[in-house]
Order: sequence, then C-alpha cells, then structure tokens
Amino acid sequence: MCTKLETAKETMNGVIAFVENGNKFQELFKHVRELSLLDMLWDNISIAMFYKDTENRLVKVNKCFSDICGIKKNELEGKHADELADKEIADKYARNDVDVIKSAKPKLNIIEPLFSYNKKIFRTDKYPVIVDGKVIGVLGVSVELPNNES
Repeated sequence: MCTKLETAKETMNGVIAFVENGNKFQELFKHVRELSLLDMLWDNISIAMFYKDTENRLVKVNKCFSDICGIKKNELEGKHADELADKEIADKYARNDVDVIKSAKPKLNIIEPLFSYNKKIFRTDKYPVIVDGKVIGVLGVSVELPNNES
C-alpha cells in the first residue's frame, strides 16, 4: 500500500528528473508559454473568431464570438451549425466551409448573419487550417458591419 508521503516522494523524484533534463523542460515551458499567450490573445481580441473541423462542427470559439451569440463557449463548442442556425443559414455556412476545405484557399468577404436569431450582419473571412499538407479545419474571423451595411 502506498502512503501519501511515498506518492509525494515519487512525484518529486519524477519532477526532479524532468527538470534535470533542462533542454526538454525549457522546450516544454516555451511551448506552454506560447499556448498561454495564444489563448490569451484568442479570448481578448475584439473580433469574433471560430475554428471548425471538416464536419462543420465548432471546435473552438473565442469570447467575442460567444458574447455575440449570447451562448457560453462550452455550450457552442462541439455543436454543428445546423444546431445553432436555421437550415438555410446552416447550409450556407457548410457550403462556404466545403469550398475552403476542397480548395485549400481562403474565402473572403462573406456577408452573413452570425446565426439566425442574431439580426446583426457580419463580414466573415474563412481560412483553411492545413497540417502536413491536409486541410483539417476552417478558421473563421467575423466582424460586425457598421449599421448593418452590406
């Protein structure tokens, strides 16, 4: 049977061994710092941003996107567009996403509402997210048009 003290010693020994290998620790720490910075920027930028997978499912949204929708981030993430918008708008989102995924090229200046219940109109740019030469998703950036000018 392992006591808390033995577990703590094993954990500490593991941490010490990890820290002693300075290069790997520094590399990991740099990566964690970069991710923290990206998360901070992602949630503090005043532009609505979202990342969808190739199945048109929201994987990640930022705070601005969530605020505009009036829905918590964790309630948006994992949802398909057809769960959040009426069929016509969801189909338009999907068509634009498929265009970006198939062409591996951005689609810019898309004028659309951000979901059906929101009467505001946005200009959305969609960019392919490419890893190892394969499109794995779509990054979207949406900006509200002033006075709903389209």
